[in-house]
Amino acid sequence: MRDGLSVRGLNTAATLWCSAAVGCLAGVGLFVLAVCGTAGVVGADVLLRPLGRRLDREPRGGAEAATDYHFEVVCLEAEEAHVRHTASPA
Repeated sequence: MRDGLSVRGLNTAATLWCSAAVGCLAGVGLFVLAVCGTAGVVGADVLLRPLGRRLDREPRGGAEAATDYHFEVVCLEAEEAHVRHTASPA
């Protein structure tokens, strides 16, 4: 979740993705790898939590800045109408 200039819940999201990967390993029968993955995820969460909390407490400077993006689409001439319709702002 983005909260101003900071991102919150990144550790939770990463843990969910890792848990899904461990579940996939167990689902295909790779139980040893699943146990190793579980130990790695739990170990990383436990060991890196103090570092994450320390980083969260440190003040960060800077302000939001507007950013403009320019996209260029290269396609076949026959597909141009479809691409223009798909890429047009809503």
